[in-house]
Amino acid sequence: MIFATRLTIVSLCLVSACAAGDSVPTPKRGDSKARALELLGKPDDAQSRADDEVLQYCTASDTKADSDSADYVSVWLNKGVVTGVMRRRRAMAGAGSCAFGFDAIRWEDAPRP
Repeated sequence: MIFATRLTIVSLCLVSACAAGDSVPTPKRGDSKARALELLGKPDDAQSRADDEVLQYCTASDTKADSDSADYVSVWLNKGVVTGVMRRRRAMAGAGSCAFGFDAIRWEDAPRP
């Protein structure tokens, strides 16, 4: 009986860990730039034009089956306020570094406040 209880507890912990790994904190529309930086840290790339800014992040996959892929997040801001967040997964475009895979910023596609 003790073994079954321990097995159940371990199983629940593993399920919780897997679920938590998929839920990366993401800033929401209306959040401040400071909140975005608090959640995601220093961006891998940042560009600005007038009142608009884009913070870009990439995270290479840590699974062997997906080792050539990366997750990309672009946080769009206007006057220091998040106007949108875009996520995508794609193949890495460099020698093991996802930083080479950022798309050119198309300012005309910026989410409006």
